[in-house]
Order: sequence, then C-alpha cells, then structure tokens
Amino acid sequence: MSSNLAGSAIFYHVLRYLQRAHFVLGALEFATEALRKQSGAYRSVANRTTSQVADDSHAKSRRQDARIWLIDKDGFEVRCDPNRWATFKDICWREFSFDPDEDGIQGAADALLHGGGKWDDVWRRFCDAPRLYPGVSAALRQARPRDLLGLVDHSRRPGLNEEQEDKLRKELEATLSLPHAQACDKVEKFDHEHKERRGWVWAQLGESPYALALEPLGRLAKAAKTTLGGPTAEAIAADYASHGWRCDRAAMEALGCLRQGAESGLVTKVVRALYEPWLDRSARRFQELM
Repeated sequence: MSSNLAGSAIFYHVLRYLQRAHFVLGALEFATEALRKQSGAYRSVANRTTSQVADDSHAKSRRQDARIWLIDKDGFEVRCDPNRWATFKDICWREFSFDPDEDGIQGAADALLHGGGKWDDVWRRFCDAPRLYPGVSAALRQARPRDLLGLVDHSRRPGLNEEQEDKLRKELEATLSLPHAQACDKVEKFDHEHKERRGWVWAQLGESPYALALEPLGRLAKAAKTTLGGPTAEAIAADYASHGWRCDRAAMEALGCLRQGAESGLVTKVVRALYEPWLDRSARRFQELM
C-alpha cells in the first residue's frame, strides 16, 4: 500500500472518530507512522529478513490498535496494558503535539480549526467527503479560536458561516421593499460579497442555502436591469434571443435551487421582486409594437 493511500485511509478513520465526539489525533499518526515506515523501508517481500517480518507484524498490530481505539475508545483503554497505552500516547504527542487524555475532543477541534502540519491533511480529507463526518461540524462549533484576527482560514468556522447566512437572510428580506433598480444593485452586491462561501465545505453540507441561491439571483439581477427593446417587434424578439433569455433562465434556476421551506419562500419572493418588473416592462413594450 502506498503512503498516500495509507494516509487517506487513516484520515478517514480520524474524521469518523471526531464525528463521534471521541479523541482523534493519536490514532491518525499511530497508523500512518507504521504504514509510512513499512512502505519506505522495504522494497519487496522476497528480501525481508525474519526480523523485518517481525517488525511488519508489530506494525500491523499497532494499526489494529488504532482502529480498535477509533471505534471503542473506552473499551480499548480498559484493555490496554500500561506499556501499550504509553506507546500509543507517545505517537500522538510526538507527531501532533496532542495528548488524548489531557486534550480530548476540545483539543482536537481547536487544532483542526487552526490547522498547520498534518492537521491540514485531516481538514482536506474532511472537505473531500464531509457528509461522512457529521460530528466534525458540531465539534468545530465548540472550537476556541486563539486569535480571530490571526486565524488564517475562516472557512473552518461553521459558526461564522451561520452568522453570514443569517445576515444575508435579513439583507434579502430588506430588498423586497426597495425600488427595482436598487434591489438589482443590492442583490448583485450580495452575490459578490458571499460568493466565496459557496466554495466552503458548509455549502456541501446544505448549511449555506442563501449563498448558493445568490449565484442565479445575481445573474437575474444583472439581466433584469435591461428591459427588452427595439423599434420593431422583430427587433425585440432578436433582443430576447441575444440576451433576454438569460433573465428567464436565471429566474427558473433560482426558483429550482432550493427545496420547499423558509429559504425557498424567501428566494421566491426575491425572484418575483427582480423578475416581474422586467417581464412586465418587456411585455408592454412588445405589445405596443404589435
């Protein structure tokens, strides 16, 4: 097994463990270290000595320890003899500066929030398949930033994403009472401000519905600024074929991007506020030329 594949497998177990609100770190490197040493130290089974085979068997046993601990922390600790547990903790500390006894889930969440070193690998593994680890989000909500101004990656803060979604909801509600032109400008502005959050892992988990809805809403706001026009009905038809259709498409995509619920209801109202004035003016202009 290659080191990359081994690391991917271990990160999977780490995040599964974190989502169960257990202590994570030690198992990650306990197994990863064994896999890395074995894959780098031996090139072929045929060349192994008896001693090397014994070492390999020991590494396999340590990986099994890690998997058992991931699944059943309390049971594993009860069954461990002092030497075995001491070795396990030593790996945790040397590679991750983490003590499963002292730091616990809070320490793991804090470390994952701030990142750095192998914690960034754990974060990437989480982002690859976040639905496999629903408890990671809950753990990160309890994480304690050491310094918000010094926090490099704010995308790791699910609480911040929630705050931004609530702020956006209020801003979208406020646009419903604005004149059409101002509403279009506001929605375009919101789209620019929140587009980064569409790439955050929380969007994959369904925790950023308004940020996602802003993508088609932003296109609708831009297209709805320009009413279909021309000196003849044929010219208006050509104008629609050239760019007017984009307004219809954006409206339909915005209406279809969310399931039924409070978010969908608000998005529907915003679509109406942006789309109906454009549609009404375009239709009236077309009727005048018929």
